[in-house]
Amino acid sequence: MITCLKLLHVYKREPDEIFLRIIKKTIATAVRLQGKEINLSSGEKPGKIIHEYRESGYHHLTSRQKPWYIYPNKTLRNYDSVDATPLFLILAAEFYSSSKDKEFLKKIMPNVEKAFEYLYEFGPKGGNRLFLEYQLRRPAPYGGLVNQGWMDSIDSILIYGEPPKESVALVEVQAYYFKALKLWAKIYERTDKERAKKYELRSRLLKSEFNTTLLMRSENLFYLAYAIFGHKAEILEVRSNPGHCLWAAVTTNGKYESIIEDKYIPDIVSRLMKPDLF
Repeated sequence: MITCLKLLHVYKREPDEIFLRIIKKTIATAVRLQGKEINLSSGEKPGKIIHEYRESGYHHLTSRQKPWYIYPNKTLRNYDSVDATPLFLILAAEFYSSSKDKEFLKKIMPNVEKAFEYLYEFGPKGGNRLFLEYQLRRPAPYGGLVNQGWMDSIDSILIYGEPPKESVALVEVQAYYFKALKLWAKIYERTDKERAKKYELRSRLLKSEFNTTLLMRSENLFYLAYAIFGHKAEILEVRSNPGHCLWAAVTTNGKYESIIEDKYIPDIVSRLMKPDLF
């Protein structure tokens, strides 16, 4: 998804149709593999965008003490990604804005709506109806990804030296969700005003909760906690992830808007550029 978003930037400078074909095929593949049912062994849920798909070459994943799940058709499908779904929604919206391909948009609209339904129904845990969270829950004997953000190695998040067993809400994922809501609210403004209002309201509520819950101070600068663990405890480690929140901006009334309140952005930029993050 991120590679295709980069290709869209290339396309705007060099409008070669091959870039749009690559992006369109990527979106179509994500749609084809989009979750259709609840499968606890693979993490599949209706509307969820896939993390990893392999038709072969998966022995290193299936030979583990807790193997990854293989579907009856002998393919490996794993859905342990908290950010693939909002990134899919961002890419689909940005692709339409660049290509104006109304026929393709019409074709994928049911999948877009299923993706938003997944984010609403299955994303939040523990009664938290706004932040997108993840948690590895597998029936014995199957395994999967304990950490399901862009840093998905087993040691990328450790709580007292162990991978988290409770739910985790990553800072950048909320920004992706915010951007997806804003982009599609704008698209729906022309076809479904009620849905547009719903997404716009949710983006505002998400932004309010984000700036209330995740804000912290580091070196006398406002900064953002890396994540929330177990619905209540912030992970205060200083990482580069808040930079993703600046990236996940939209154009509103002729200026950029991100999930971060404008008054905090100079501090966050200053903290991102400190030597310890390099």
